[in-house]
Amino acid sequence: MPASTTIYRLSRFTLIRREGAAILVESPAAWAQAIVLDRALMPLLHDIGEASSCSELVRRSPGLPEHVVFATLALLHRTGLVCRADGEASFQEDTAPDSAMWGFYDLLFHARTRRGTNVEQLGKTYPFRGRFDPPPALIPPSGAARVSLSTPDLARLVSDDPPFAAVVETRRSVRRHGAAPLSVDALGELLFRTLRVRRFSPPSTEKPYEVTDRPYPSAGACYPLEAYLAVDRCRRLDPGLFRYVPEEHALELVCGKNRGVDRLLQDAARATGVEAPPQVLMILAARFARVSWSYGPLAYNLILKEVGVVFHSVYLAATAMGLGACALGAGDARLFAEIVGVDVLVATSVGEILLGSLPDVRG
Repeated sequence: MPASTTIYRLSRFTLIRREGAAILVESPAAWAQAIVLDRALMPLLHDIGEASSCSELVRRSPGLPEHVVFATLALLHRTGLVCRADGEASFQEDTAPDSAMWGFYDLLFHARTRRGTNVEQLGKTYPFRGRFDPPPALIPPSGAARVSLSTPDLARLVSDDPPFAAVVETRRSVRRHGAAPLSVDALGELLFRTLRVRRFSPPSTEKPYEVTDRPYPSAGACYPLEAYLAVDRCRRLDPGLFRYVPEEHALELVCGKNRGVDRLLQDAARATGVEAPPQVLMILAARFARVSWSYGPLAYNLILKEVGVVFHSVYLAATAMGLGACALGAGDARLFAEIVGVDVLVATSVGEILLGSLPDVRG
């Protein structure tokens, strides 16, 4: 049992949540979770939000016997849910660099998507099979106006493209664009190279959901990402927000250039430290359920990995074509959802990348 002067504090990685009718206390840094069965313990969990001695916590918990307070603190400390002070209210998780530099959400995300932690099952577990139908591979037609894109000669691209090693070596993030914007044909070629649907397959014994084949890999061939293009300047394409329709290689109009689209473009410019908005901002939106139906809690991890794959594909294609690209670190998911008119839980933006012509060369 701890001494009355021992100081405890709830770990900054500890989270308290509901599951069913139970209240769970857990942490990605702990080896076990606690289930609170008696509501009389809830004030104690609140009080150890700040560093307090055992005697002080007993004084604040008149409804709990002293031995219950001491035993609860000892148990929570043993599991890693509560920290014990070293000296004068100094806690190792704050002073040791290895733990101090981890953020709560980063560690939680890491622990929930790796084996060897508190997650019982990972992988293609089909947690919603029999409860919900699998989401379709493709978004049904909306009836909005569409812009057909020209299809490049793939054989010519294979023959004439610069060598892969040269493309990788010359890839750079390009934040400032040239005076002459890229053309709709160049934009169409970039989309064809990176995001088009090459083949559609109905559900099968191996995969009990619709799948597509595209130029980049996706976990379980789920392909949850939808590409939207906020266009400021593009030759032979009106400004506005468009969705790329990969199975038809076309652009579907979402809305014209309005205040919301302007904000997306201006936010992208500020994020990259430039004054002028990008010629085109590609926004990747994820249909979360498309992956979670098969992979459960691993879904968001897989989605972010797919965003990285698409970023790299777009970077390399843009470099091969003589265009500029620059991925962003963050975007406004709520603003995007408001403009498109979708719930953030249905389709949320998860990545943005600038596209445009290369900056003018000055002598």
